[in-house]
Amino acid sequence: MNCKESHVIKILYLRAGMHQKRSYILSLIAVFLFAPFLLKAQIAEFRDSVIQISGITMTADSLRAIPAVSIMVRGQHRGTISNRSGIFSIVVFKGDTLSFSAVGFKHKDYRVPPGIKGNNFSLIQLLVEDTTYLPVTINKPYLSKEEFERAFANMDI
Repeated sequence: MNCKESHVIKILYLRAGMHQKRSYILSLIAVFLFAPFLLKAQIAEFRDSVIQISGITMTADSLRAIPAVSIMVRGQHRGTISNRSGIFSIVVFKGDTLSFSAVGFKHKDYRVPPGIKGNNFSLIQLLVEDTTYLPVTINKPYLSKEEFERAFANMDI
């Protein structure tokens, strides 16, 4: 191979490299120009899937407000608690399941419908009282003060 041929090969190699760099730079410019439009569509979709649920928790039989009800989003580690008037507010995604629980009441789940229009929703959640009957306990007092003192002194601790 003579000097002219090697020089021509070098020029062709450099042109090919510049062409690749140029197409790479044009690709990057195209991505940066069109990315905001793609992100805008994703942000709009995200915004439409988020919903704020405000509501009140009440007893099913007498419609009294239930304070301190725990409202958790199932499958996630977040939630809220109703205030002393039973009022709560939480932001969730459409299709999430809310889990309502309170001491003395049966557990209740509510699935947020995925087809809700808008981003606000009001909810009245009724909870049913959960009565637990305990076995009978009979308390027998000691007959005298001396008998109590003797039993207390001989007790194994």
